[in-house]
Amino acid sequence: MKQSCFGWPEIDEAWREVTAAFAIYGKKLRPLKGARRDLMSKLIADGYTADELVAAVHGYVHWHKGLEPKPGESFDPSKWFTPETVFRAEKLELRIELGEAGPYRSRRDVAAERARAAQEEREREIAKVMEERKLRAV
Repeated sequence: MKQSCFGWPEIDEAWREVTAAFAIYGKKLRPLKGARRDLMSKLIADGYTADELVAAVHGYVHWHKGLEPKPGESFDPSKWFTPETVFRAEKLELRIELGEAGPYRSRRDVAAERARAAQEEREREIAKVMEERKLRAV
């Protein structure tokens, strides 16, 4: 193994964060060595931060609107969900930009979250009115 001039700790810390980001989507990555270590070394040397690399992971999933294949299409985004694909230089900046919003959530998940928040707000308002009027629930 060759050691980079900018140190191993930055690479290892970035890899831990990238691995955690992949794990959010159910992808388990092997320990960092070989070609992947060289890839991470190059990215860190080029000035990318761990946060930007994590954003690129989220950006890949945002771009494909999840990791499930679309009906009628032969492309399977989960098959290509690897560090080598996510960190490809041609699309890295785009993926970082897309991923700055954080982990991907489907429209269904967002709608369910909003409905849940609205229901909780209604329940708080009802409880407040009942408290003000000194009513009790039956």
